[in-house]
Amino acid sequence: MRRFAGRSNFRTIKDSKPLGAHSWGVGIDIDSEKNPLGAPRNESKGMTPRAVVNIFESEGWKWGGRFKKRPDCMRFQATK
Repeated sequence: MRRFAGRSNFRTIKDSKPLGAHSWGVGIDIDSEKNPLGAPRNESKGMTPRAVVNIFESEGWKWGGRFKKRPDCMRFQATK
C-alpha cells in the first residue's frame, strides 16, 4: 500500500505566483487517499492519527489540518 503522496514538486502555490513548500522540499503529503484536501480530520475514516500529528508538531512542523481556509490533513510542512 502506498501512503506517501509527495515531497518535491516544483510548482507554485495554487491560484498564486510564489513557489510552494513542495518546491523547496519542506512540505510532505501523507496518505492523500485517506486525507483528502478540504476534508476535516476524522480518524474513524482512517485519516492520520492524532498521535502522528502530535509527533510532527512537537518537532516544529506545521500540520495542514489546522489551515483555516481549507484543511489539508495530508500535509506537514517544516517550519524551522
